[in-house]
Amino acid sequence: KGKRVLVCDGYVYHLNKSCSKVKYWRCENRLCAAVIHTDINDQFKVRKDDHSSHLSSPEHIEILSLKSNIKQRVVTEATPIGRIYDEEVAKAQLSQTALSIVASAQDAKSSLNRIRRFETPLLPKSCRFDIPTLYNHTINVERFLLYDKMRRNK
Repeated sequence: KGKRVLVCDGYVYHLNKSCSKVKYWRCENRLCAAVIHTDINDQFKVRKDDHSSHLSSPEHIEILSLKSNIKQRVVTEATPIGRIYDEEVAKAQLSQTALSIVASAQDAKSSLNRIRRFETPLLPKSCRFDIPTLYNHTINVERFLLYDKMRRNK
């Protein structure tokens, strides 16, 4: 959900609290009491408790990495979402277990469309506006023809 995560020894931690010198990370499983303390530069300091209530899930970490890559490409590229999704899944070389868990492109499309919509500029309120470079270049990095006025000699 856009929040920072820390992966350590196959477990995922969410940022729980941040002070001037220490960051407090909590295991993503709410029933688990494991926490990690890091300094401001995310250098490990202390680990408390263990993960006795659940096992690590390397597939979950693979999927988190895949989702992060997909979201980054959806925001920065104008390529169709289905193509981005398929390319990233193929590039990730997920394990069989992770492939069975990951959502299909059709299921993920609505949330990825929402992410892209938030990044799309609003409609202009006047005729004077700048078109972002993402939208004024083709896939081959050529400029779109934005205005063409033909003059006829009579």
